[in-house]
Amino acid sequence: MCDPDSDQSYWGEGSQDKCFKCTQCAQGEYMHSDCERRQDRDCRIHVEDGYYAIETSASHTQKCLRKEKDEYALYPDTYSWGGEEEDGGCAAGEEPICGVCAWEGGSVQKNLIQGMSADWWFAHLYGDKYLILNGADGLGWRCLGFRPNHASIDAEPYPRMMTWSQSFIGTQQAPMTIGYWSVDDVGVESPSKMYDSAGHLRYFCGFENTNGNDAKTMLIENGAAVWRLVPLGCEGDFCENRIAGTDEQFLMMSGVHQDTDVSGIREDNDFECIYMGKSGTATHPSRVPRVATAGGIFGFGNQDDTVANDCGILPYESQTQEKHYLRTSRRCSD
Repeated sequence: MCDPDSDQSYWGEGSQDKCFKCTQCAQGEYMHSDCERRQDRDCRIHVEDGYYAIETSASHTQKCLRKEKDEYALYPDTYSWGGEEEDGGCAAGEEPICGVCAWEGGSVQKNLIQGMSADWWFAHLYGDKYLILNGADGLGWRCLGFRPNHASIDAEPYPRMMTWSQSFIGTQQAPMTIGYWSVDDVGVESPSKMYDSAGHLRYFCGFENTNGNDAKTMLIENGAAVWRLVPLGCEGDFCENRIAGTDEQFLMMSGVHQDTDVSGIREDNDFECIYMGKSGTATHPSRVPRVATAGGIFGFGNQDDTVANDCGILPYESQTQEKHYLRTSRRCSD
C-alpha cells in the first residue's frame, strides 16, 4: 500500500485501488501544477495549436518571419512594420509585435491575423514536434519546410511554403504511390479544416493514408515539414519555471535531413536549428552549419555537460551553450 503523505511520487487516498503514480511530464510539456496528496501533476504542452508570430532579435531589431502575399516571393523572410512604443506610433505601454501596433480598434494580435503575412498556424504532432503553416499568398494554408533537393544531399537553403503531392501509379495487385513536395499545389482552406469533429489533426500537408500507410507517420518519417520547438530557460525537472524573459523563447529545428549523424536511428539531435546568418543580418532563415568554419560560432557539437548539442553553438568561456543562445533566440508570440 502506498502512502501519498510520505511518498510524494504518489497521489490518492492511500488504499491500493485509490493510489496512483504521479504523472511524469513528457517531452514538449511543462508542469503547470505539481503532484499533491489529492491531485495528480498537471502537465501541459508548451505551444498549443493556434496562431503565432515568429520573432527574432538576431539583428538587434525585432523582426518577424513573414510570407509575402505575392505567390512568386518563394521564400519567407524577416520583416518589421516599424511600429515601436510611443516614438514609433504605438500607444504608451503597448508592446508591438513585428512592428505592428493596435490601430482602428483592432488589437495587435487581430491586426497580425488580418494581415496574414506574419501570421503562422502551429499544429502539434507529438512531443515537441509541430507543423507550421501560412496562408498569405492565396494558395491555401501550406506547410513551411525545407524542400529536399534530389540532385544534392542537402535540401534547399531556405524554407518555403509547400504541399505534398502524391499519385497512385501501381495496380491492385502491386499498389504503389509516389509523391513529391509541390510549391504550386493548394493547401488546406483554413486552419479549422485541419481538424475533425473531435478536434484531432487530420491534415498532414497533403499526405494521405495509402497502401496501409498512415498519413501522419509518412509525414513524420519524411521530415521536410516537421519542426521541433525547444524551450529555452527551463528550470526544474519539468520546466515548471523559466528564466525571466524566456517564456516565449524557443529554438526552431527542422527534420528535413532525417538521420543527420548517420547513426541509423532518427533522434532529436538529428534536427537542425535554423538561424539568421551573416551575424544576424540575413533576411532569410537557414540551417546552422554542421561543420565549424574559421570565424564561425556553429558546428562545434556538444560543448557543455548537457545531453543536447544545442545546435553546436560555441559558448563563451564559463558559459553554457544555452545561455549563449539566449542572446540569439526566437520568440513565439500568440
